[in-house]
Amino acid sequence: MPVRLMLAPLMKWLGGGTVLALLAAGGLWLWQDRQAARDALRIEVLTCEAQALRVNRDLWQTTAAAYAEDLESLRRLQHETVLALQQLDTRLDGQRQHYDALRNQIQQATPEDDGPVAPVLRRVLEGLP
Repeated sequence: MPVRLMLAPLMKWLGGGTVLALLAAGGLWLWQDRQAARDALRIEVLTCEAQALRVNRDLWQTTAAAYAEDLESLRRLQHETVLALQQLDTRLDGQRQHYDALRNQIQQATPEDDGPVAPVLRRVLEGLP
């Protein structure tokens, strides 16, 4: 009986330790399961955010390509406009020279070539460039 009395406290201590170890293992398993669920949810959220970013990136790339095409069209139009303005300036210079020659011819006319002109016609002719 003395051996049995000596082992009783040890058995009590071992049994309590086993229960405590089982409780700790169960708590650890529950905590790990909760962490795994939280991580899975976080992965799902990040996957959705990544998909949204890809869609936005594609939209921005499409928009940027359209703006690049518009810019190129505007540059071509600007170049054509500059060329047209240069041609117009050349044509206007030719007309200006013609008007200058007519003006000089009128100013250098002899008095015999001068005569009465209707006032309306005089105003129109004087208003010409």
